[in-house]
Amino acid sequence: MADSDELPTGLDRLGKRLDRITYLLVALLVLQVVHVFGGNLVHLSLVALLALAAAFVLLVALGLARSVSG
Repeated sequence: MADSDELPTGLDRLGKRLDRITYLLVALLVLQVVHVFGGNLVHLSLVALLALAAAFVLLVALGLARSVSG
């Protein structure tokens, strides 16, 4: 019975380690992006935010048009 209890515990520990490694890699990626783009990162973020807002408005408009016509 001990073997069946050890497997979920071991998988849970492995998952937590992988989560920590993933968080570290994401943090390193963000630092590298900030380092590479520097001041341009603010402009890129604003453009991306405006593009997402425009896509959201377009999708809402298409959804409203479909609900009215259908």
